[in-house]
Amino acid sequence: MCRLLLMNAAALDMIEPVMEDLLQYLIEAKGGDGNGVAALWKNGRMESEKGVRKVRSVLQILKLFRSEGASWLLFHTRLATCGEVSKALCHPFVENDFLLAHNGHDAVFAELGQALSLSDSACIARVWGRLDLPIRELQRRKGVFMGFAKEDPFIVKGDPHSDLVALWDSKKRAVLFASELPPGMPFMTKVGQVALVGEGEIFDAMDDGFEDLVKGLEEWKKKHRVATISSDLQKMYQMYS
Repeated sequence: MCRLLLMNAAALDMIEPVMEDLLQYLIEAKGGDGNGVAALWKNGRMESEKGVRKVRSVLQILKLFRSEGASWLLFHTRLATCGEVSKALCHPFVENDFLLAHNGHDAVFAELGQALSLSDSACIARVWGRLDLPIRELQRRKGVFMGFAKEDPFIVKGDPHSDLVALWDSKKRAVLFASELPPGMPFMTKVGQVALVGEGEIFDAMDDGFEDLVKGLEEWKKKHRVATISSDLQKMYQMYS
C-alpha cells in the first residue's frame, strides 16, 4: 500500500502553511520507502522527480513547480510491500504523454510485469501510455490511480479497499484528493467539504470543468450520505498554521 495526493494550484496556495505536516503524515501512514512528485501545466507540459527524499525536499520541488506556473501537482509515497527500496520502483511512472501514480496491487499486471522486469504499476503505465487506452478502463484494475493524460489530470478508484477522500472550496476553485487525511489534527476538525470517493467513481478534474467536478462530488456525497461540517478552508488552515 502507498499514499497519494493530487491537488490543483489553488489548493496548494491555501494549505501551504501545513503542507509539510500533511506530507509527513502520508509518509508515516503507509509510505516512506521512496517519494515522487509531478506537475502538469495547462499547455500539457509534465515534469516529475522521484527517489528516496525527505519531506522538505519534496515540498521544495512542489513549490518550485507551482512558482513556474504548474496548474496541478501530485505526490506519491511508496510502501515497499514487494520489491526493493529503489528509485526505479518509485512513482510516478511516465510513458509518452501518460503519467501514473498507483496505490494498490494488481495481480494480473504484476504477473505480466514480472516477465518484463517491471512492477505492476510500471506495467500498467506502459500499457496505457503506449496503447492510449481510455482512462475509464483503469477502473477494471485494482487500486486507486492518479495522474496526467495529455493535458488533463485524472483520478480513477477501482478498488473499494483503497482509501480516497476529497476536499474542495468552490469559491477559491481549490480541490485536493488524498488517500487519507490526518485524524485529530486541528486543521482537519473543521472541514468545508469532504467526500469519500466510491468504487468506480471517476473525476476528470480539469480547470475549465471545476463546477462539474464539484457538482459530481456533491451528488456523490448526497447519494452516499457523507456528512460534512461547513467552514471556510482558508480560515481553517490559517487557524492551524
